[in-house]
Amino acid sequence: MTISKNISGKIEDSIVETIESINAIVEQRGIQYFIVGAKARDLFFSALYDIDTRRATLDVDIGIHSKNWEEAANLVDALIQSGGFERNKKLHFRIKHISGVLVDIIPFGDVENPKGVIHWPGDEKEMTTTGFDEAFESSIKLRIKDEPPLDVKICTPPALVVLKLIAWDEKYPERSDDAIDIKYILETYIDAGNDDRLYGDDDDLHDEDDFDYTRLSARIVGRNIVKIVSRDTLDTVLQILDWETNDKSDYKLITDMNRSHGSFQGEYFDSTLQLLQQLKKGIRERITS
Repeated sequence: MTISKNISGKIEDSIVETIESINAIVEQRGIQYFIVGAKARDLFFSALYDIDTRRATLDVDIGIHSKNWEEAANLVDALIQSGGFERNKKLHFRIKHISGVLVDIIPFGDVENPKGVIHWPGDEKEMTTTGFDEAFESSIKLRIKDEPPLDVKICTPPALVVLKLIAWDEKYPERSDDAIDIKYILETYIDAGNDDRLYGDDDDLHDEDDFDYTRLSARIVGRNIVKIVSRDTLDTVLQILDWETNDKSDYKLITDMNRSHGSFQGEYFDSTLQLLQQLKKGIRERITS
């Protein structure tokens, strides 16, 4: 676990209040959790590195390491009973803080059956949780409040790419926002404290015939993904990337990645395809090295 970095005073009060309310109940019950989804993206890029995330969110996704569904459901009930949250009439694991912030609780760990899959109680829907364990183990700790001190774990950008890519693939066409976030992370990661790697761990990238700062950002993300996830998870990621970048593909991922531009063909298509190819290259070269 990376040591805590202080981003106190750089986050919306409503987000801090929401996480503080969750943390109090979760700690009482000895449940481990971390922040995933778009809010993890915002905390890392915007709060920690002052990089505009373009699509900030006030929603919070919380991954909880849960032994079983009873433990997870009891946690949600305890949050409601605390008086700080309202229950969603349709979705038991979606709640709303009194500040208006929406919170989705995502159980993973022993609750998975089979490994990498959860079945939401009350219906037959399932969700792939492949990569959640690795994302939790590789999370970083941020201090979001000084007095009293409040430290929370957040999903790192490389792990977030893994989770969002798998979620996009599983739920297509419902999760185009995940694709947009993937593109943002691939393009921006090098600016978030990683440019010095071109003179250190990744100095071999200077030898590239066609040196491009943005494409190398995606390459570094790929190399970092190999450091944090299992081979099975890597195989899942590569299977998706191989299909979405081959010449027989419908390029659905690239289309969604560029949805905010309203353009599929031309320069956006070419540059986005290259991003994915560099991500894949970064993964493959570290698997074999």
